[in-house]
Amino acid sequence: MSVDDWSGDKGQQLRNHADHLTSSYSQTRFPSDLAYLLAYPMAESCSGIDDWYQTWASAFYLRELTEFGTEHESHESRSKTSELLFFLWQVGFALFDTKAQYCDAADSDSARTLVLLFQQLNSALQEMLLIVNTLNRDKWQLMPELLALRRLLWQETPNTHQQSYQVFLEQDKPRFSDYLESLKHQELELIQLLGSALRNNVDVKVIVEQIKQSGICVDNIISTAEKLNQISAKHYPLRKNTLLYLHQLMDSK
Repeated sequence: MSVDDWSGDKGQQLRNHADHLTSSYSQTRFPSDLAYLLAYPMAESCSGIDDWYQTWASAFYLRELTEFGTEHESHESRSKTSELLFFLWQVGFALFDTKAQYCDAADSDSARTLVLLFQQLNSALQEMLLIVNTLNRDKWQLMPELLALRRLLWQETPNTHQQSYQVFLEQDKPRFSDYLESLKHQELELIQLLGSALRNNVDVKVIVEQIKQSGICVDNIISTAEKLNQISAKHYPLRKNTLLYLHQLMDSK
């Protein structure tokens, strides 16, 4: 479908078929149950990952519409296509999750294939974060944290018997430290990510090492975030328990 098709019968048909997919866009769980439902048969298929790659690539015109809109319905078109793309991205994410549960060795062919999918999901997400600006951006902005946590939790370690999924080798990109580095100027998001890692019972020594690799100074991050919170708790919210976690983290260094 081309950009010009969006305002015609072909575009209307697509919107009608997709309404039930995006009607749950106010969801709080990601990926959504519906995304997992659609991803399951793809996970069972030998060509499932390639099928998702092709579908995402074929959505090029939807990304153009999200970025530029159309001449007559710019905001509405961009909002709708952003919703469609977000759901499509979630299906890929759910596909990654579903197939990851079968990975018990990070150097296996299946794990190596999943790492490529993870990298594609990450690249697609970064592209969308540049495109969407304010359109449904709140949902897109939650996704880097979810990818980063999986990257940290599903890396093969000497204590592999404690892990259910073993997808990543230490050298696989992006690393958790790369996510930390990318957030060094987004103090609140970085604090939230570190807090989530701690709440998921990641070994403190592992987190400290990732912080060192990222080159960020958590003390400065906390200080800046606290100052912003004092200026406006509404616009710069901070969870007190998260700060407590982080102070404990820094004390352990």
